Amino acid sequence: MNLRWNNIEYIIRTGFSLRPVRIIKGLSLELKEGDVLALIGPNGAGKTTTIKLGCGIIRPSKGEVSLGGMPIESTNVKRDIGFLTEVPYVYGFLKVREWLEVLGRLSGYTGKQLKYGSDKVISEFGLIGLEDRLLSTLSKGQLQRVGFAQALLHNPHILLLDEPLSGLDPIWRYRIIERLIDLNKKGKSILFSSHILTDIERIASKIAIIKDGKLFWHGSIDELTREVKGYEIGLRVFEQGNLEEIESELSLLKMEKDSEGNYIINIPYKEEDLRKLFNMVSNGRVTINWIIPKREELAEVISKISGDLDEN
Repeated sequence: MNLRWNNIEYIIRTGFSLRPVRIIKGLSLELKEGDVLALIGPNGAGKTTTIKLGCGIIRPSKGEVSLGGMPIESTNVKRDIGFLTEVPYVYGFLKVREWLEVLGRLSGYTGKQLKYGSDKVISEFGLIGLEDRLLSTLSKGQLQRVGFAQALLHNPHILLLDEPLSGLDPIWRYRIIERLIDLNKKGKSILFSSHILTDIERIASKIAIIKDGKLFWHGSIDELTREVKGYEIGLRVFEQGNLEEIESELSLLKMEKDSEGNYIINIPYKEEDLRKLFNMVSNGRVTINWIIPKREELAEVISKISGDLDEN
């Protein structure tokens, strides 16, 4: 099932005069089945609003959000979605298990199915021992894990996650990233927002750049043009006495040696340096075991795209 935002506008009214302010401006977007789509944009761009529209918590002022061709407002359609806000809302006077059971019943779970589902997510997200704790007594990271548990409790087809790694310690960041990758391999579609571009590169297959409530760019990460900035090269040096000469000729600070006996060097993208290196190969001084291009960081590419859009 594909989740679609079709020419969406979202307007709020502010101030004493209830002046209309357009938060989302003619946005069309699609989360295709099996995709992992990352929303990128500055604070206030409309990412959270887009996610809330996607799960039907708020309704568009214009346009339609649909899942599998059905309006997102339909209760049956909403059951296919797991939602996590940046700051998960919980009722602080309920215990962890009580909260999960309430939400499970709202998703149609009862009896043994509800107990099995609750036990599963409690174990999966490290909440064993916290089941009888009041939600108001949990730390931010613990509440975030409760948020993941409630989002996945009813085994939804689609996950909509707003800054899902916020507040997690390094161990749980790693575990959650691995879990999201695994869920996608099992066929789940995921849309998430994040400011951490290294997380986006690891998890997402596609990105959507949103700015001022508009969709400026949407596509696969592989479609981004990323300039080659240099190369990592693995060398086998025939005469160890040549090391200092090679370092000097290529203007290297030091060559690092790996466990296989290769010397690893990093050189900038300069034809002169590559020509010198290939001359060393032809003269029998070294062999090249690998060359890996070092391309622009994702942040640099996105910054360029945003700059071009500002100019237009």
